[in-house]
Amino acid sequence: MRAIILAAGVGRRLYGDDDTQPPKSLLRFAGTSLLRRHIEMLQDLGIDGVSLVVGYRKDEVLTEAQAAGREGFVRGLFNRRFREGSVVSMWTAREALRCGEDILFMDADGQHGVEAIPQLLKGLDDFDMVVGARTKDSQAGWHRRLANAFYNRFASYVTRRPI
Repeated sequence: MRAIILAAGVGRRLYGDDDTQPPKSLLRFAGTSLLRRHIEMLQDLGIDGVSLVVGYRKDEVLTEAQAAGREGFVRGLFNRRFREGSVVSMWTAREALRCGEDILFMDADGQHGVEAIPQLLKGLDDFDMVVGARTKDSQAGWHRRLANAFYNRFASYVTRRPI
């Protein structure tokens, strides 16, 4: 199984148009970045590798991810149109989506607990790809739920498999 992590965004909802701030995935909690936490967790769960879509401050993000993972675990994919939204980042990862392996797809700035990933992986009994998303009961608004539904349909189209 492989993972795809979207880490290209500028964090506009958090920072506005201030390009001096770090990417959200590099924010540190208890001394560890969100991205490092995800990479280490994925390795511990036995994921074979990560395709990391980068854009804003790509070198910093990729350096953090590669330092967190064993050699060759993280492969960077550059989305030069990163300011146009995460759908473009998903398009950037289209070849990784078509790799033929099971895919774990997630955002780099998500605050998934370690226990959430094994729960998601249980979905592989019924689906070819599992997408981690906020639930209806979380802080996600209607626009986030709409985006998640779109991503699932888009991923089904790109992979030619039900998502």
